[in-house]
Amino acid sequence: MDRAAKLIARMNIPGGPTLEEVIRRLWPTVVGKVVARHTRVYAIYEGKLLVAVEDESWRSQLGPLEGQILKRLREVLGQQAVSRIVFRRCALRHEPARAESAQATDEAEGIADHVLRRLYMKERAKWRA
Repeated sequence: MDRAAKLIARMNIPGGPTLEEVIRRLWPTVVGKVVARHTRVYAIYEGKLLVAVEDESWRSQLGPLEGQILKRLREVLGQQAVSRIVFRRCALRHEPARAESAQATDEAEGIADHVLRRLYMKERAKWRA
């Protein structure tokens, strides 16, 4: 993945992804899934990567890690894409939770034998856990 990211970042394909789009897609790889859930790459402005963070505590914790994140970003992209990272507190839009499918309930109701239906529902609950 790192090699592909380096190649894409160096290419200036007309209509291809911008550096900002590449960084946005690679952000979870750079900072990890937990940090990525609480941050969003907002923009690149004058060589600075602007990152929206969920709240003040995330901003204060990530600020001192700027150097490490920049280093990791350089490793993944294979170039110095930005000179600084600016963390700004901003309300983040989270992906909507996936709704439980009504079809799963219909499947259980479609089993006529009540013993088999209970077994099915029990196994389905284990599988989802």
